[in-house]
Amino acid sequence: ACYNNSGDIGMNSCDGFTACRVNSANIGVMVMTEGEGEAAGSCISDEKTSDDVPEGDPFVGVCLFNKGDIGDGSCQGLASCSDNEGTISNDACLEAFACFSNRGAVSDDACDGVESCRGNDGFIGPASCEGKLSCEGNQNRIEEKSCIGKNACHMNTAIVRVESCIGDFACSDNSLDAEENGIEISSLSCQGFYACSMIATNIGINSCIGDYSCQLASSEIGDGSCMGLFSCFINSGPIANGSCRSDITKCDEVEGDCTRYLGACLSQSGEIGNGSCVGENSCCSNTGDIPDNNCLEPDSCSNCFEE
Repeated sequence: ACYNNSGDIGMNSCDGFTACRVNSANIGVMVMTEGEGEAAGSCISDEKTSDDVPEGDPFVGVCLFNKGDIGDGSCQGLASCSDNEGTISNDACLEAFACFSNRGAVSDDACDGVESCRGNDGFIGPASCEGKLSCEGNQNRIEEKSCIGKNACHMNTAIVRVESCIGDFACSDNSLDAEENGIEISSLSCQGFYACSMIATNIGINSCIGDYSCQLASSEIGDGSCMGLFSCFINSGPIANGSCRSDITKCDEVEGDCTRYLGACLSQSGEIGNGSCVGENSCCSNTGDIPDNNCLEPDSCSNCFEE
């Protein structure tokens, strides 16, 4: 451990086979102030000797070749924070490969999960990116308590605001043009299994709530819209505020095959005004313009037909 190190190593830190080798930054807490407990230590793995390394497996020590300052209680697990160049705060990057090859700033209590922020190149806010591969390959800004779930923001390129992208695959693999085009997922949005996966548009505040609610959406969605299972799945027309809503939000609330559920604005391509399209199948496959406060009953303006 600490072979060829040129940085300052804090208390209880760099504990593991090859830990902190060729490190060039500050790791952990150097001095405790009166009244504080013992430092947790950073850059710690269960692999203490060569005998602990699985035979035949490639091994990368924790915090190996690290170039970024790391706070206390961070970088726990095999290869976590190795090849890191970003600043990592306290109690962050937990589990194997959590911040491997990280290039962005990681806040307190963030990146908790195997490969959770591997290859990250953006800002990660406090208590964000929880779950396996949750923010792997992220390229943009993720704010507080966001991207919670397996692959939640995998390969994300959009700005993700507070408490958004909650659920497995919630905002995974969105548009490669999102960063360039300024695509933004607003606060309290994209909550559900695949809720905003593979999108290419802006999402308003408290919108896209439900499994598959806005997956593959390509046209702008306003505030408080697309609430419900498949509510705006494959949407390609602009949707204003408070529209495209139904009561059922999760697949397990549907009897039988949930993929046959007709969301409020599933596959619609027209322009929908404020407060419209309320209820299951209310505007499914719509192609025309719907003014404010219209289509307020299930099946009322649908072009879909249940078998």
